[in-house]
Amino acid sequence: MAALWSIYRQAKPTSRPAPPRIDDEAVDAAIRANRIIEAIRQYRDDTGCGLKQAKEAVEQRARELGMRR
Repeated sequence: MAALWSIYRQAKPTSRPAPPRIDDEAVDAAIRANRIIEAIRQYRDDTGCGLKQAKEAVEQRARELGMRR
């Protein structure tokens, strides 16, 4: 049991990879039209990432475009 605990303590925490950059005009257009859910759906279709990661990426892109939520 002590050996398992030692391995567990040495394990590095896993971190999520950064979401892929958005360079899709359809996603940008949806963000500019304030259709955030549509933008998230489009991003997920394009990248295959999960809901949380897509939401974070779209919100980040909205900030880059100067959009407020």
